[in-house]
Amino acid sequence: MSPRCIPILVLCWMIGLFPGCFPLDVREPTEVIKAPEDSKKGKKEAIPVQKEPRWDGYSQTGKASYYHTKYHLKETASGERFDQNAKMAAHQQLPFDTRVRVTNVKNNRSVVVRIVDRGPFAEGRIIDLSKSAFRQIADIDAGVIQVRIKVLESY
Repeated sequence: MSPRCIPILVLCWMIGLFPGCFPLDVREPTEVIKAPEDSKKGKKEAIPVQKEPRWDGYSQTGKASYYHTKYHLKETASGERFDQNAKMAAHQQLPFDTRVRVTNVKNNRSVVVRIVDRGPFAEGRIIDLSKSAFRQIADIDAGVIQVRIKVLESY
């Protein structure tokens, strides 16, 4: 090897090492999920989604319904089996295992449920409850009721 090649080899070697010495500027993309329309203001809020969102204290007002019996013991989006006799619910955004107080705005009765599924997908509804949970706050024949939900515990 000629002595004139040595500086070129050293230079190539140094260039190969330097990229690993400088940290890359990696940023998490920020995604925005739109919340359902606020019934009083008629406006929509944007809720930023972070890697570990903090939902504690989050509240929302809208319509609630209950699961049809054909979904009893079927697998939910969380992988858990849906039980109509347990206090379970579906919400489009809240993390699984989040505990939520659902209050019937007409009679002020409430129930605490755990989010285990995604939904509801009917327009204007914010939460689907198990029959057991729905029965605790309203007559099952009502079908759809106006509720206020408040996150108690989020994971």
